[in-house]
Amino acid sequence: DRREGVLRWLYAHPLGSAELVLAKFVGVVAVMAAYLGVVTVMPLTLLWGAPIDLGVWLCSTLGLVLFTVFHCALGLAVSACARAPVVAALVTLLAGIVLWMLDWAARLDPESVAFGGWSTLSRLRGFTLGLLAAGDALYFLVGAAAFVVLAVLAIRFERHCT
Repeated sequence: DRREGVLRWLYAHPLGSAELVLAKFVGVVAVMAAYLGVVTVMPLTLLWGAPIDLGVWLCSTLGLVLFTVFHCALGLAVSACARAPVVAALVTLLAGIVLWMLDWAARLDPESVAFGGWSTLSRLRGFTLGLLAAGDALYFLVGAAAFVVLAVLAIRFERHCT
């Protein structure tokens, strides 16, 4: 949006920074919802020939949705802070990989509880086992909200400084 000049046009409208970021966030999540719809319905085709545990499927689907919303918000926050789209994409990818691999770091040092607590992989593991833990769901929801707030603050700062 910066490079194509759309951002200045958006700033000229009476929409606030929060509305701009939330609209972008809803748009990104809507695009990902189409992907999630296909991915989550595919296992249901197994019902024609084999029994599957619908509780585990539903819990895994919820975990995948929360994981996706978290990473969409992460990408939005990095995009709001970065000048170039390529930089935003690479930093988002790197941050996602680091958050994923923190689980492996926790396995190397089992006494270090901090690494495992920040890992998206360890938070997602319970969902795939059919365990719905409020702490894991809150991790993804609070993280997504924090990244959206960071994006709003970054856009607000840029809007008022230019």
